[in-house]
Amino acid sequence: MKSRIPKPLHLVAGKTMLSWSQDVVSNTPVTLTAAVVGPEFPTQDPCFSNGVKRILQQNRLGTGHALLQTQPLIAKQADHVLVVNADMPLLHSNTLNAMIDRHLASEAALTVLTSRVEEPGEMGRVMRGPGGEVTGVIEWRDAGTETRSINEVCCGVYCFQSDWLWPTLQSLAPAPSGEVYITALIEKAHLSGLSVESVSPIDPDEALGVNDRSDLALVTAVAFERTRRCAMTQGVTLVDPPSTFIDATVRLGIDTVLEPGVILQGDTIIGEECNVGPNAIIRDSSIGDRFSLGRGIHR
Repeated sequence: MKSRIPKPLHLVAGKTMLSWSQDVVSNTPVTLTAAVVGPEFPTQDPCFSNGVKRILQQNRLGTGHALLQTQPLIAKQADHVLVVNADMPLLHSNTLNAMIDRHLASEAALTVLTSRVEEPGEMGRVMRGPGGEVTGVIEWRDAGTETRSINEVCCGVYCFQSDWLWPTLQSLAPAPSGEVYITALIEKAHLSGLSVESVSPIDPDEALGVNDRSDLALVTAVAFERTRRCAMTQGVTLVDPPSTFIDATVRLGIDTVLEPGVILQGDTIIGEECNVGPNAIIRDSSIGDRFSLGRGIHR
């Protein structure tokens, strides 16, 4: 990200990516949530005051190593483990719940979220056998030209049977890069003759992850499109939707009209039958019913 800010704390439509992940997981049957973070990560992030446990990965030795740091906390408390990368702010809880349901019903050792995308970039490529079964995932840096041409990717979301996960994870050898990959567990399960299930996201945009500022801009644009659509379905008029930007943290009353160029940010509440804009910017404000606000900045 070329940033002093840890990647999960970059904002997407007014919320950090970590907050997006916390919110989507909170709408599943998950009962204990932990965030694995590096030493540069602040200890006072609001997510940690909302019941998320902070687990430190002192050395960056890969995703598998990161997951292993959670074992002392959750191994004895969970029969199944859900893993979500905290750089996928467009993920739906409906997709996670469908994945959990499939995992439990199939009694698979693990279930992985995969998606076919037009531009797979540097995401890990999903390998399938002759019967369509998932046999493994090859990371981009380890993939040859033919493998990189595959457009089905691993999204970085998994369900595991806990009893199988922990001893298998401890047995993994580092990849040539020196990192231990979570994805290596897929091949381990397949070679052991265990069931590996796969689920695809309901919306293809859910598979979009953030690795750089271009990705951040892309997912932010999609998130703002979602907040605009949500506002309109809930009874708000957007005179020119593409020029209107509404943070995911904003609440709007019915029959309110947003004129072109309106930007609503932060902890903002606007009541019913208001008229806002054009070109008004409102941050962290509470506005009652039937107010009219013209252009300018309001706080």
